[in-house]
Amino acid sequence: MSSVQHTPSQHIASVELGRVIAILAIIGLHGQMALTYWQIDEVPWIGYVLNQTARFAVPLFFLISGYLIQPKLIVSPWQTVINYSKPLLKVWLAWSIICLVMPFNLAKVEEFGYLGERQGYWGFLMNTPLNSFLEGGLVHLWFIPALVCAVLIIALIVEMKLDKLLLPAAIVLYVYGVLAGSYATLTGLEAPFFTRNGPFFSTLMVTLGFLIRQNQWKVSSTKA
Repeated sequence: MSSVQHTPSQHIASVELGRVIAILAIIGLHGQMALTYWQIDEVPWIGYVLNQTARFAVPLFFLISGYLIQPKLIVSPWQTVINYSKPLLKVWLAWSIICLVMPFNLAKVEEFGYLGERQGYWGFLMNTPLNSFLEGGLVHLWFIPALVCAVLIIALIVEMKLDKLLLPAAIVLYVYGVLAGSYATLTGLEAPFFTRNGPFFSTLMVTLGFLIRQNQWKVSSTKA
């Protein structure tokens, strides 16, 4: 990162380029890029590699968000949370409603009717209401509530003048998210919802972006 100070409204070319690359990676990831071709012994190894490589994108989005919001969070934590969250939650709510009412399986609509197709999906969401709330009307929307949770936690810590606890708190959340998520079968830990959602992973990434801006951390292009 450059040591040059940027105003919150100023566009940073490298950040915008990173966003574009990450967007393309997300499209490729959700499009299951190369999983049906370029196979070796009927195993899509190239697709698997591309799939995993693309997973830098969401952490990068979180990190960029923390980097860009840092100046405003320092000056006015609570007002920034409100101003930042409102448009995000409006988008989340609008698309949640669209996804809740829009049928995905047209074959089922033809066979069982609109309500027959939708009721199965609605019932699936109601089985885990807290997790469904943190995802919205479609699983892909989880990013927005997770980002809002992270910004809220950072604002709380900044407001309490406990900035030194930012990174430790984020690491604790992340470690718990991993142990109660992917490694739950080994640790026996339970979480109230899928730990990819909510604050467990997002807080660490947003915090890192926040601290990079605050402390002007930088590395050479070679090290990067």
